[in-house]
Amino acid sequence: MTAITRRLTTVAANSSNWREFASCSQVDPDLHFPTPHTPGWKRQMRLAKQVCMGCPVRQHCLKWALDAGPLVGIWAGLSVSERRELRGARTAEGVRAA
Repeated sequence: MTAITRRLTTVAANSSNWREFASCSQVDPDLHFPTPHTPGWKRQMRLAKQVCMGCPVRQHCLKWALDAGPLVGIWAGLSVSERRELRGARTAEGVRAA
């Protein structure tokens, strides 16, 4: 993590509007909403995930996406099915801890 990324992450963590620091705010919003089984959709998904991987607020986005429930598109670098699996694992972990 670079000093700039570390600073952005700290600022975003203390901000009520983390979205203004999101890397996806600098690209075409359609990138993160590929239409499955259309020409180029897998490439589009990979590109969207790459944008997310370097995002300073990725963890905020992931928490929001998991709490919000099923959302279409790529959020925090994860597809709908990947978030569904993660949400299920989180639920199962909570049940085991109880």
